[in-house]
Amino acid sequence: MRALKVAGGIGVGLLIIPILFLGALAIGGGSVLAWLLEHPVSRLAGRQILVDGLVSIRWGEPTRLIAENVRIANAGWGSRSDMFVAQRAEIDIDPRALLKGTRHVPLVLLERAMLLLETAPNGQRNWDFARAFREGGSAWLRPSHIVLRDGTVIFRNDSSGAERMLVADSLAVDVPAAAPIKLSAAGTFQQQPIRLSGSMGPLDELRRPTRPYPVALEARIADSDLTIRATAAEPLALAGIEAALAFTGRRLDDVAAAFGLALPPLPELRAAGEITGGNGDWAVKALTVRLGRSDVEGGIALSTRGLVPYARADLSSSLIDLDDLAGLIGATRSGTSAPPAPRPIAPGGRVIPEAPITAPQVRGVNIDFSLRGARIAASNAPPLEDVAVAFRLKDGVLALDPVTFSVAGGQVALDMTVDPAPRALELALDLDIRRVDLAQLSRSAPLPPYARDARGIAGGFVRVRSAGTSVRDFFSRMEGEAEVFAENGAFSPALQHLLDRDVLEALGLDGGARAMPVSCMVSRFDLKNGVVNASTLLIDTPEATLLGQGNINFGAETIYVDITPHHKRVTAATLSTPVEVRGTYASVTIRPGTARIVEHMGAAIEPGILLPPPALQPLADVALGENNTCATAFGTRNAEDVAVGSSSPPKKPRP
Repeated sequence: MRALKVAGGIGVGLLIIPILFLGALAIGGGSVLAWLLEHPVSRLAGRQILVDGLVSIRWGEPTRLIAENVRIANAGWGSRSDMFVAQRAEIDIDPRALLKGTRHVPLVLLERAMLLLETAPNGQRNWDFARAFREGGSAWLRPSHIVLRDGTVIFRNDSSGAERMLVADSLAVDVPAAAPIKLSAAGTFQQQPIRLSGSMGPLDELRRPTRPYPVALEARIADSDLTIRATAAEPLALAGIEAALAFTGRRLDDVAAAFGLALPPLPELRAAGEITGGNGDWAVKALTVRLGRSDVEGGIALSTRGLVPYARADLSSSLIDLDDLAGLIGATRSGTSAPPAPRPIAPGGRVIPEAPITAPQVRGVNIDFSLRGARIAASNAPPLEDVAVAFRLKDGVLALDPVTFSVAGGQVALDMTVDPAPRALELALDLDIRRVDLAQLSRSAPLPPYARDARGIAGGFVRVRSAGTSVRDFFSRMEGEAEVFAENGAFSPALQHLLDRDVLEALGLDGGARAMPVSCMVSRFDLKNGVVNASTLLIDTPEATLLGQGNINFGAETIYVDITPHHKRVTAATLSTPVEVRGTYASVTIRPGTARIVEHMGAAIEPGILLPPPALQPLADVALGENNTCATAFGTRNAEDVAVGSSSPPKKPRP
């Protein structure tokens, strides 16, 4: 539409002087017409207009003015010398109608024309000079019929150097005095075929409409179709808009390529909705989007009236198939698809980098987003059922509160807040997992070999708080707690590729080629100042009960963990020899040993609280369900055992 306005303004500008000097034309003919275009009209327009070819007048009803090789100079900073070139321009006028005050001319015809629209790096536009023609509509003549044959419009942005080319094989615009405007065009845009047809209200109603101004457009580019039906109470101010849109994109990659965007092949997209609003308040209602098998529906509202723009989206879905987005996700990852080269260990053996955390400061807009009821599926991952997402961005603080879904027979709830505060990034995360079937996960999720045979029911919770200016600083300041439970599981035979045989024998896990069953795992971890303390760690197998304690220090990047087996069948080869896990993140050693861990950690770990305290049993019942196999582990304790950790279960997953 912008190109039509500019082209129309230029065409109208070519008319005014010939009409005002109609008498001079009658005497001087084409030479007078050429002089008028190159001098008075050029001065009025502020751009030099030249006619390098034949200029003639065919008198009659109507009278036709003909000029060949018409050129309009470009702005001084432009990329080319000419902004507009037409091999032939023809204009029909009715002298008697003009003398009666009629400002309409029957026809403007341009053949093999080129129009260059470009923007300078400072934002200046080469068509700004035509504003006088557009805004002074009451003083300039109006063509009733505009025809363009073999025309080209070039859009150029000098800041990026990108050019887009629209080729109009044919263009026809009917602009009657008091009747609807009609438009039809056919051509190519960036070598993609394009067709356009439509209508809108009378031109005289555009500035001062007496009723809602109608617009109806149908466009097709490549294999994609767009339909718009709209009315506007104030069309020039874009106020009082009521529009219905429908889009069908069969080859989105072709459409995107025409606009300079690279997209991989995607399934067919169908979208429809109603847009209402104006004066800074907009709403999208009855929105429906379908991409392949995926669907989304709902509404979106946007307000730009306040100091900070505000957007709200309330959406629902029955299915989001990630396979429909596989090409798009793959293209997003293409820049980092190759595994990065191993990063050299920093001096001192540090693995966690000192790299600063650069969280984006998104304070220019506030957003509320919700998605309910979705099933998220993919061919290489377990499906997520009953997904509910609540996303808030307010004053730069991002909150996911909550994200809930069902997976592998269990439920997961996540609350997270990220505050990119000026001094340090702040994070608060609460994760709650209940009764997740590990076998279901392992069947569809890509897992490492030692986890592919995993099975059992798992659950628990994690609460983490931290703030920091660098990755290392962030990890060394973490505070929180975690409890993890599992029942009826198994250790994969692939552990033999990770641990030495003497370690496996000491732990009673040398099952050969078979998986080693695990009836129960109970663990509790406290996190203070970046140090994870394992206050309770119990793993029960048919061969032994493994009790562990120790710590993992994110700040110092050290690991001190002892796992002591209590074999159920005591022989000379099954002495209760602890297995030591020692070292730094850069170099860890796992070996049988006899040293007590308290020798390395001092008072950091109390040696008397290894077995799970009864206070953890209610939490295990929440994570695994009642009557779980871990109940026997809690039954081994005496009544005088002291409770350790929180005795209140984590909050339940939200619907």
